[in-house]
Amino acid sequence: MTNEIRDFIPNMTSYRSLLEIINEKLDLQITYDEFKQDLLQKHLDSNITLMPGVEELVEHFYRCNIPMAIATGNSR
Repeated sequence: MTNEIRDFIPNMTSYRSLLEIINEKLDLQITYDEFKQDLLQKHLDSNITLMPGVEELVEHFYRCNIPMAIATGNSR
């Protein structure tokens, strides 16, 4: 990532805007879905641990077709 792009990131209002700049500046053709999947995978690979019981709760909701959203108050 170039310094120009890195310096521009804090001013971005959305991932789509960031992706447009990255594609333009680096002459790439990354789709939004590819970009989103890569960000998600990097987050999942970052070894953040779940609170006790969360995995079981999410699996229960999934099995029961209960709509879900996961949020955290943690800054990581």
